Amino acid sequence: MSEPTSGRRRSRPTGLIALFTVVSVATVGGLIGYRPLMDATGWGAASSSLPTASLPGPSSGTSPSTQATSTATPTPADVPADGAGLVELPGTSSAGPLPTAARLAQRIRAAAVPGVGTTSGYVVDAATGQRLFSSRSATPLIPASTMKVLTTLALLDSVDPGTTFDTRVVQAATGQIILVGGGDPYLTAKPDTTYPRAHSATELASLTARALKASGSTTVTLGFDDTLFTGPDWHPGWPAGYHSNVTPIHALWFDEGRPATGGAASRTPAVAAATTFASLLKARGITVKGTPTAKRAPASSIEVARVASMPVELLVAEALRHSDNSATEVLLRQVALANGQPGSFTGGTTALVARLQALGVEDPGARIVDGSGLSRSNLVPARMLASAIRVAATTPELSPLLEGLPVAGVSGTLAARFFDETALPGRGWVHAKTGTLTKVSTLAGYTTTKQGRVVVFAFMSNGATNEWGVRVWLDKVTGAISSCGC
Repeated sequence: MSEPTSGRRRSRPTGLIALFTVVSVATVGGLIGYRPLMDATGWGAASSSLPTASLPGPSSGTSPSTQATSTATPTPADVPADGAGLVELPGTSSAGPLPTAARLAQRIRAAAVPGVGTTSGYVVDAATGQRLFSSRSATPLIPASTMKVLTTLALLDSVDPGTTFDTRVVQAATGQIILVGGGDPYLTAKPDTTYPRAHSATELASLTARALKASGSTTVTLGFDDTLFTGPDWHPGWPAGYHSNVTPIHALWFDEGRPATGGAASRTPAVAAATTFASLLKARGITVKGTPTAKRAPASSIEVARVASMPVELLVAEALRHSDNSATEVLLRQVALANGQPGSFTGGTTALVARLQALGVEDPGARIVDGSGLSRSNLVPARMLASAIRVAATTPELSPLLEGLPVAGVSGTLAARFFDETALPGRGWVHAKTGTLTKVSTLAGYTTTKQGRVVVFAFMSNGATNEWGVRVWLDKVTGAISSCGC
């Protein structure tokens, strides 16, 4: 198992490149174009008199984007090594001719690599939905992290893309405050200046200390309320060895429960968060008596301070780009809560399936047990993954999903791929979510053909004996689609 990650791994570009981050989005069917990435500005503070203090999420804005003016294939030298910066991205017009299915199939089959196990594939025209290629596409296979496409699609279909999840401090009684988790997957302990900027517990502590001092209180006890999510915090289908790849799922944590010094995540991330928060308050002149304890916040509590998460559209993009298991499992619980289900694995998957059914994406052969794809009990057909990508590409409010898809040879989990000669035409053109577990490799996304047609694809492999070769195969088949002038 090599792909599952512990969280965001963002590069820090230098010079003029640092001014730009570009993500292309195809909104197909007459709506094809680029959707500007949200600006991370607009953060402010407000206070009241016991006073509540809060930091909202970022407001919508604009940032530079670019559209390719030629169909030249980018080479490794043309693409920043760290996957960051301003690069030319593929055009997204559907005006080009539809690929000939027989010729496309010939190109895909010519990209064969030995030892790739049981495979399946599905390719459709994004604008019309016309099937262009199908090979065992109805056969459910282990999706690995391409499962995240389905989870994030369901969340975008459940809430407004500008929705935020708040972490609050409330006063339950005089001298007693409670830190309340709201299911913000990217709340950090210290301020984070990289884009997109998540709020921090440091900011929340400053707001809290300010409000407490304004009310004449400088000595408190601290409780923490982690009850937004229910049920087990660890999926029974996850081996114990996965602790390096996913945190026990809680509604309250800082830095996904991972210590600043690195290493595995805490097995009790809410406790760790409360302990850190107590230290932050003390550093700001608030005496915290005793040890933080678990305590449900009464409905009658008075809010002291709050910070908002990044909006859902950015949470989704971050989780997909970095294949973030922990964040995606938190987002699955937000799907559950938005649909009236308990915030648990069972509630999340029940709500997820219902949303996919409503979108026409759910497949009768599918089996879904978690949100991240870490469990090998998940089974999803290739046609279902491709259908999810196409729905996102043809529905404006669901298009933030496409913004999070890594770009071949440029960003996220595809930054160091597409170096095979046959795969090179896909560099900068293939936008896709990867999936990797032991003997499992998958890829689902979209690309633009040589003649300018946007097509959606999903390819899957289970039981590969050549695990390096199977990734090369995925790169080659999608690169073959990109270079198709057929």
